Amino acid sequence: MRKLFKCFIGTLLLIISSYSIANEGWNGPYAIDRIVVTAQGWVNVRFIDSTLSGCKPQSGYPGNYATLSKEHKGFQALNALLLSAYVSGKPVQVWLSDDTCTIGEAVIGGSYSAR
Repeated sequence: MRKLFKCFIGTLLLIISSYSIANEGWNGPYAIDRIVVTAQGWVNVRFIDSTLSGCKPQSGYPGNYATLSKEHKGFQALNALLLSAYVSGKPVQVWLSDDTCTIGEAVIGGSYSAR
């Protein structure tokens, strides 16, 4: 019985840990529902029909927002791309670099392709 309980707990922990990193990597393409610029200069983005959850956006926004860090080397270019996608209604695909849903890269109007 104890062995079964330990197996259950181990499986549960494995599922929980894999869930928390499920957002990493390429996500989308999604249309953008809302863009928020925080008082600290960070950009939070909410996508339409996305499956993002458990994110840690800036300034207390809900866990379904991805964040563009003001420290990102390509901040201005990524911010312009996201705004262009929002205004045009084109879908954007984002690379989330960690389990907090930090936007690392983005592709407008399609899906990521190495070519």
